[in-house]
Amino acid sequence: MAEIGSGVLFPDEPVSPRFASRAFEQLVGQIILDPSIAVSELVSNAHDAGATRVDIEWEGLVDQWFSIRDNGVGLTREEFAKRWVEVAYNRRQQQTDLADVVEGSGVTGRIAFGQNGVGRFAPFCFGDVYFVDSSKLGRRIRAQIRRLEGKDAPFVVEALTEEAADRGPSGVLIRFHVNQARGMTVAGLRRRLAERFLSRTGFLIRVNGEPVALGDVPEEHKESFSIPVPGGQSLQVVRIETDIWSKDTEFQGVAWHVNGKLVGPVSWDLPRHVPDEQKIDGRTKSGRRLVFIVKADHLRDSVRSDWSGFRETDDWKSASSAFFRSVYEATHEERMQARADARERSRAAAADASGLDEDSVYWTRWESTVRQIQEDCPSLKPEAVEKIGVILSKMERASTKYAFLDILAAMESGQMDRMVQLLQSYGSESVLAALEEVERRLAVIRSLEERIRDPKTLELQGVHPVMEDLLWAFGPEFEGFHYSSNESLNQIVKKQFGGEEMIKGGRNRPDILLAGRGEDQASLTVKHCEGPGADSRGAPAVRWVTILELKRPSKSISWKDMGQGKQYAVDLFMSKVCDFSATHFAVFVIGGSVDPGQEVSDQKANPIVTTYPMSYDDVLRMARSRMLKLHEVLRPLVG
Repeated sequence: MAEIGSGVLFPDEPVSPRFASRAFEQLVGQIILDPSIAVSELVSNAHDAGATRVDIEWEGLVDQWFSIRDNGVGLTREEFAKRWVEVAYNRRQQQTDLADVVEGSGVTGRIAFGQNGVGRFAPFCFGDVYFVDSSKLGRRIRAQIRRLEGKDAPFVVEALTEEAADRGPSGVLIRFHVNQARGMTVAGLRRRLAERFLSRTGFLIRVNGEPVALGDVPEEHKESFSIPVPGGQSLQVVRIETDIWSKDTEFQGVAWHVNGKLVGPVSWDLPRHVPDEQKIDGRTKSGRRLVFIVKADHLRDSVRSDWSGFRETDDWKSASSAFFRSVYEATHEERMQARADARERSRAAAADASGLDEDSVYWTRWESTVRQIQEDCPSLKPEAVEKIGVILSKMERASTKYAFLDILAAMESGQMDRMVQLLQSYGSESVLAALEEVERRLAVIRSLEERIRDPKTLELQGVHPVMEDLLWAFGPEFEGFHYSSNESLNQIVKKQFGGEEMIKGGRNRPDILLAGRGEDQASLTVKHCEGPGADSRGAPAVRWVTILELKRPSKSISWKDMGQGKQYAVDLFMSKVCDFSATHFAVFVIGGSVDPGQEVSDQKANPIVTTYPMSYDDVLRMARSRMLKLHEVLRPLVG
């Protein structure tokens, strides 16, 4: 066994983490829960491998084999070991943003879907085992992958073989036994694939030998129409709306087709010459479920030589402007209704949170403000709009009104991120409590500093109240500790130690006295319990007594002042009201300065009493040190 600094023992061999089933599901998300997403991911992988054709075979029944074959670039054994086995393999980082290219296929400049390295887990949606058969460069590899639960890894490659093969077509075949179809049918599968991949030209998908086509999309989910373009031309548009929302936006957007070929990526990117307000945000409800296939053969002369997009010709500008204007107008009513619904929910929540009268004129201003926010930030989700409305109503009730908005507007984005992280980690109540305590202590430091600089300040009225709030500067054991302030020794004996007898010098008044009992020397309250050293009568043992003797800030500490503070400790020790045999008495005599030649401490008169002459500047230094330099950090910011 090996011992580390904390004293905790660990085995000599490192302990490997275990990959729970829940952790794996969080990593891959809906891929292993939703069959349509699972198959779409497998087809996307084929697309990114440069395939022009994908063949799916499945008769639609449970307890049948499902196979998906592509004619992409395939995988070597080394590539399989790297890309397939590595959890969360980052395709775009390890390869490029472009799909692979199969020699002679004519497919170039295709934007890849994949980036998170989780699509290969899709077969686990249907069972715990699947098989991979890949050909590339005259070599063939075969593998069997099994899912594990409660093990050190989420899956294992149980078999991986490699052999020579005829240098035929490359590609990947994936097969698995469908143990659970999760509601998927052949018709439903064809529909999902049509909705997601028909915008990609040069990419044929066949299910049981029949190509996936526009006819697989239900009529209620598609619409065909024409958009006139200046110059007598027109755009032929197919609008496809899916009822399954994608986490990513690669499947949705605008697909420009010229002569049956896709130009550039499918996206919601807006041409520079189109007004920003006509943009459909891919994060919105519409953006996540719509795809537009735009046939624009008359733009052939505007296509870039590599088909990555269009050149900024007049034809392209007029066609794209006409299209986005039409789409913006067509979705305007839907957007306005969605925003109105969000405002209504927000107002109900805000009224409930603020308690403001429903007939108050405030709600007219509130409505106008929220509406403007929706216009300026069209990507705001309905939940966010609701929260904004609640915040505004609470600000209306707050005494500071909308001052918090000024603070937020002045913050940099990085500062906002740090503030959110703190609030998420500790909660608003804890953060406010910590800041208020810091503010209180810094205020005490400033107050003492101001008072000791005034030569007219007296110890009792000027310094004494501040020092009561500054006891924490003397050490952590004084945090919130019960103490006696400007009371006679007789009163202190009765209050702190439970004694009734009068003691010598009992009328003398030490400025501040603190005492600790039992073994809990750093207790926040005095514990009336017996401790080690209690005498036969059961009197509680006192571990320490601290006395603060305060002088005017204009006074220099002398031997006489030291003796006065020490005498308090001696009188208390001699009183025998408690067992002081193991007690340490510390006496701090504090003034504006210390006479030259004065010793730092004195133990000659009594070995149980230690006296410390200190200046108020020494106290300030201790206080700032205890604030972990926050005083120096915050003073330039808050003055």
